[in-house]
Amino acid sequence: MSHNGMTCPECGRTAAREKHLFRTRRRLTPALLAAIIASVGASYAIEQANIRGWMTLVPTRAVLLSLPFGGNVQDPLAMELTSRLTQGKLTESQLHSLVKRCVNGDMFARPVTANWEDKYGALLDRCRWSIPDGFVLNEAVLSLPARIELTSSRVWPLDAPICLDLDVREWWPAGTECRVHLTPAWEPSEPITLWRDAARRGTGQRNTRDRPRGRSFPLVIAEPPNQPRLDFDVVLERLLPGEDAEWEQIQAEVISVEVEFAGSLTDAFAPSVDEQLQEAMRSAFGLGVVKWIDGRSPVRVKFDARPTYRLGSDDTVIGAAIDIMREGTLARRLEIWWALAPSDRNTMGWVVPYEDADLITAANASDGRWEMIVRGEPTIALRAGNAATYWAGEFTVPLSITEIETEAPRKYWWREQAE
Repeated sequence: MSHNGMTCPECGRTAAREKHLFRTRRRLTPALLAAIIASVGASYAIEQANIRGWMTLVPTRAVLLSLPFGGNVQDPLAMELTSRLTQGKLTESQLHSLVKRCVNGDMFARPVTANWEDKYGALLDRCRWSIPDGFVLNEAVLSLPARIELTSSRVWPLDAPICLDLDVREWWPAGTECRVHLTPAWEPSEPITLWRDAARRGTGQRNTRDRPRGRSFPLVIAEPPNQPRLDFDVVLERLLPGEDAEWEQIQAEVISVEVEFAGSLTDAFAPSVDEQLQEAMRSAFGLGVVKWIDGRSPVRVKFDARPTYRLGSDDTVIGAAIDIMREGTLARRLEIWWALAPSDRNTMGWVVPYEDADLITAANASDGRWEMIVRGEPTIALRAGNAATYWAGEFTVPLSITEIETEAPRKYWWREQAE
């Protein structure tokens, strides 16, 4: 009996009966393999999500589109995007999209408001330090203005200098330098020019090892007027990376600072001559100075505040002037301040009001002509915050030097008129 009419033209199988041609043929082996593969894939995805977080499963494009609905830089969306950015996982197109989104902000976070800075500013800052070499930031980044703030943190005595904090936050390409000119709106006064250095990345490097640290600059006003508001005319200039770049003025504004004056310096706090604190200060500054072979300000004081922290005093602040002298001639002065209370240790700050660049480079520990004088001063201690007492001791030690055969590391701020 012929079965030619019962033979399938595709697979060649001959059916015994016509109804067999319409029966579904189940292939159990391929189906079982597919189920196993799907199960293993799902298990791996769940395991990775549990280890690294479920956000790792969201496509980058979806994360970018969802940014306006996030909160701030600590939002899971922003944190995941930052992680992919620092790991170099974003394509050039995705980097452009990210920069564009950050520059434009959204209806609840307009550039460069405080909300925008919390939500997009940190991402944009990360972009300029984490993007691959050769990637050009969107030109719109250069149109973003900087945020310039001057603040005062306390009530100041009528007969003492005050210290303001200058903070300049910008989001321009990595390596951009800036200069701030401040002209006090009272007489007598002198204009102040501050220059902010910028780290320049090495060829082919994508790390942030040379990125400058810190933002604010402590601005000491030696003779402030006795008035509740201090006005400054502020001009900001920018120097973009590149050999042919020139300084350009970006913005000019008047910034006012509310200041309170009350009492006198003797009313602020009492001097402390505690012997334990005296020894702790000797230990803190027992490291001498570090001298680099080259660079700007190649001799700097080395100190460790931890011996003073171990005393456990919550009512004492440190304000010290450290003078590096050669036979009675001042070569460099450092003013430094910090609080001993654990809750106030982020108040540490320092300025270099004087440096003789030629003299300090000759510093050595072999000719017996150099010494370091450490002295507590109440006007400096005021900058560390409110306290009952301040360290009022003093000591002199022969200058010890640790020499390093490299260029001195960059600082974040320089005051140009400092001699």
